[in-house]
Amino acid sequence: MSDTSQGPGWWQAADGKWYPPELHPSYRAQPAPESSYQPPPGPGGTDSLEAKTFFRSLYDFSFSSFITLRVIRVLYVLITILYTLGALITIVAALIQHRPIEIVIAIIVVPIVYFIYLTFARIAMEILMVLFNIGKDVRSIRERGDRRL
Repeated sequence: MSDTSQGPGWWQAADGKWYPPELHPSYRAQPAPESSYQPPPGPGGTDSLEAKTFFRSLYDFSFSSFITLRVIRVLYVLITILYTLGALITIVAALIQHRPIEIVIAIIVVPIVYFIYLTFARIAMEILMVLFNIGKDVRSIRERGDRRL
């Protein structure tokens, strides 16, 4: 608000004061221009590290296509199921013995060991995913840099 116009678009209200254009009742904000940047696709229009089908990647002896990021989730599910079954079988086997030390092991030690092993399996899977994602990002940066030359 001002007593004089400060430039184009300023308007004078009924109170005699001048206001900037964005305060006018019929003002519409201009949408911000959208970025025209799009990450570069790999050869064939998709990310070249995962462009092939699972079986083509499995038999890709040049290792130009990876399957790790596709199977790691399934692998973690299988590991979780196996650890859970192993823990349950150990607990039941220890409880069947009816000896106090084995009951303590079944109730206290087995769940602790189970969660420790499951945690380490999860950390290992996450490290693998991070490493492969870093590789994908570096490859993307390299390919983008090659196109600018």
